[in-house]
This record gives sequence, structure tokens and C-alpha cells, in this order.
Amino acid sequence: MVFLQLPLLPLLSCSIPDASCPPDSLLGTVNAVLCGTYKPDVELTNNSLQLLEKTREVIVVSSPSNVLRILESLQTGLQRWIEDKEEILAVDAFNSVVCQVFASWNGLLTLHR
Repeated sequence: MVFLQLPLLPLLSCSIPDASCPPDSLLGTVNAVLCGTYKPDVELTNNSLQLLEKTREVIVVSSPSNVLRILESLQTGLQRWIEDKEEILAVDAFNSVVCQVFASWNGLLTLHR
């Protein structure tokens, strides 16, 4: 999983300019990587935070129907990082990245009810 973290960033970026939804296979891989890299390791955490930030960027430009599809596909991976049950994230990393991801998709879902 580790070797996939950074290569996924440009693949996710491809869907940003035209606000298209990333393919299910890519979303499934991102979800698996987010799940597999939730471990107390600084390098893993930093790369996963970059992946979470890129996910937020994709969510922000997506249509409401795509937001739901993305969130359903990434549910398990996002949940691990948002809950942070093992408290592996520093408070500022949690606040600056994870809370922003949560706030972005929560705001979009609320806006488009």
C-alpha cells in the first residue's frame, strides 16, 4: 500500500479540471491505501495526509451525485482517519487536513440536500 500513496495523487488530480468522478477502480484503490496506511508511522501519515487533501480537492469540485459516489467508495478509509481511534495524528495535522476534508464534504452534502 505504501508504494501507492504518492502515485495516486496525480491520478486523482486528473478528475479535478473537468469535475469528473474518478473511476471506481481508482476510488477503490484510494480507499484500500487509506485503510492500509492508517498506522503510527510518520512517512505513512504524511503521505496519507497528502492523499486526504487531494481527495478533498476532488470532492470540492464534484457534483452532488459524484460526492455521494466518492464518499461511498472511500467510506472505510475516510472513517479511519476521521475517527483516529489510535490517535496517531498530531492535533494540528488532524485539524488542518482531516477536519477540512470532513467539513468540505459535509458542507457540500448539506448545501445540496
